[in-house]
Amino acid sequence: MRAALAHAVDTESAFLSSITLALEAVRVGGSSERPDDETWRARRIAGEEPAGSRADALNALARSHIGILRGLAGVTDWELETPSYFWEDEAFPIRFRMHRFEEHLRQHTIQVDKTLAAPGHPPTEAERLVRNLHVGAGRRRDGRIRRRPRAARPLRGGAR
Repeated sequence: MRAALAHAVDTESAFLSSITLALEAVRVGGSSERPDDETWRARRIAGEEPAGSRADALNALARSHIGILRGLAGVTDWELETPSYFWEDEAFPIRFRMHRFEEHLRQHTIQVDKTLAAPGHPPTEAERLVRNLHVGAGRRRDGRIRRRPRAARPLRGGAR
């Protein structure tokens, strides 16, 4: 499980590096090009090793997420189509890279769930519910879920 977490943190930093390199190029009037190996090594944002206790490891993941949010906070709508390179031969838009953060973490969450289930500790119903609450809270915080205006909310008993 620690290896999956270390991989997730390292890959997130590489995703962020890919996006950052592309944005820096277009923001100075250039074009996004595949970085050579030397440029990639010099400019790659290092991921934090999730070492120590369970809390230390989870805090490393949280710091990674905070760094990503800060690093991408200024991306504009028109920049979402900027091509960026990672390991593929072709460029993909930054929009795609940004979606990969969530999907990559989801893939490894499933991997960890399966790893825990193998020796007989699958996630409990409570653990699954708490995970769903955290996902919903994140969507609420970032504006993807909006409360209905007061006049549109049903009154108690279903009457309006």
